[in-house]
Amino acid sequence: LSMACALGEYQDRKLAKVIGKLMGTFDTEARGILTDSLTQTSQGHPEAVAALLVQKGSLQVVAITAALRRLGPTALPAVVDQLKVADARTNAVAYLVAAGKPSVPFLLPVLEDKDKDIRLSAADALGKIGAEEAVPALTKLYEGSSGDEKFGYLSALSGVGSPQSEGLLTKAVEDEANS
Repeated sequence: LSMACALGEYQDRKLAKVIGKLMGTFDTEARGILTDSLTQTSQGHPEAVAALLVQKGSLQVVAITAALRRLGPTALPAVVDQLKVADARTNAVAYLVAAGKPSVPFLLPVLEDKDKDIRLSAADALGKIGAEEAVPALTKLYEGSSGDEKFGYLSALSGVGSPQSEGLLTKAVEDEANS
């Protein structure tokens, strides 16, 4: 417990990874202290803490997201950057959706990324947030894509539920019914 507490006193980005590994402990008290230490580390190195979103263990992910949440909106750019990491995408999208509307300005530029998986992750988050300001970009991406990618943008548009997408969504359903 002393070690867990002391880790947060050092502003070393490498310690974020150490803390992330230690968070797999079943000791509730130690996990709480490690979360506090990770929060302290995140203040100087939010990108190092966001990089921990690759963790698969629920205990670790809960603690990592708690530390990032305590950091507030300043964590959002670092979390959005994790959309580029395949193993972190699911946790990053979940975090961004939970953060809600403050995530939108950071997600919109990602819709222009060259990598379709990164674009689709941003689209997924924007749809789940209900970001109406994303509708024009999502519509453009929908119209310029095919297959699963097209379906991903359609899903995001339906998630937003904007009246301006009603015609597009109706047409998509009718086209599918006629196929």
